[in-house]
Amino acid sequence: MERKRDAHRHGAEHGEQHGGRRAVLHDADARMHVRMQVIDQVLERRVEQLRRQDREAREQHERPPQRFRPQDRECDHDGDERGSLELQAVLRAEAERQPLEREAEPRAEGSILAERCARGIDRARRLGRVLRIVNHSARPVNAARAPLALAALLVCLVCSISTAQAAGGPLGIDYRLHYDDSGIWSRSNQLIVLYGMMGTVGGGALWEGGEDRLGKTFWQSLDATVASGLASTALKYVFSRERPRQTSDPNKWFTGHGQSFPSGEVTVTSAMVTPFVLEYGPDHPAVYALEALPVYDALARMKTWGHWQTDVLAGFALGFAGGYFLHRPGSPFVWSIMPHGIKVGLKMEL
Repeated sequence: MERKRDAHRHGAEHGEQHGGRRAVLHDADARMHVRMQVIDQVLERRVEQLRRQDREAREQHERPPQRFRPQDRECDHDGDERGSLELQAVLRAEAERQPLEREAEPRAEGSILAERCARGIDRARRLGRVLRIVNHSARPVNAARAPLALAALLVCLVCSISTAQAAGGPLGIDYRLHYDDSGIWSRSNQLIVLYGMMGTVGGGALWEGGEDRLGKTFWQSLDATVASGLASTALKYVFSRERPRQTSDPNKWFTGHGQSFPSGEVTVTSAMVTPFVLEYGPDHPAVYALEALPVYDALARMKTWGHWQTDVLAGFALGFAGGYFLHRPGSPFVWSIMPHGIKVGLKMEL
């Protein structure tokens, strides 16, 4: 019994000791929790204070506070009204300026076109003056008046085509036309015209011979074709200018792989028709219509990007010069050097 009382007393004492320890730990935890709450509140207040200070500093930096007086508000109101009136005036001036600019643009373009046309006409007059001086030295002006007029017409036509675009080249008229290889401008039609003319001249020379007027003119046309064709081929290798199909820059000269200047086909067609125009034009004005053939070939070659504007003008001038200087008294050159075994003048043999 005594042992049970001792054990019970000892358990009670041990429980009191454990209970006291639990109470002490509970009190310590409570005090620690309170301290943590206080620290959290202090930190939150400090963070909020720092945020408020930073926000106030930013607002003060961006929009400094000002004290407005009634008179200041009136001034601001007046300034707003003036700004609104100025804005309305600017908008009104802009609305009035736009129609004037639209009207001025066609005038400016028209003045540019007129200036370029005037330059082209001036160049045509100079060319006509030079050719007229050459013609005065050998024959009456009447025989060469129409070819000169047609040459001037071709120059004016080419220059007028070039006025609507930004151009370059030696005369400032070279640029690529809108590409067109269809219809009358197709390459096949160009070759039909060229080979048809060459066949007509060659066949007419062999048929007529060189004794009568028509036969002599055929042989002179053949002389001019050969001489002008050789000259244009040599000039192509000298200048070696790139064609429009090779580049969009008309100032590509001496490249080593271009053969654009002058136009060989325009040279040949001009050389073939010039002796007939000079010989029969004064008596039969309809013959002047033959000049439409080199004009067509010149336009077609530009349309298919085979040549620049100055290429066809140089070809026309070269062919005309060859036809003019070989349309002379005496026997045609090619006919005179042909072997005697070759029969010409076939119509006489029949």
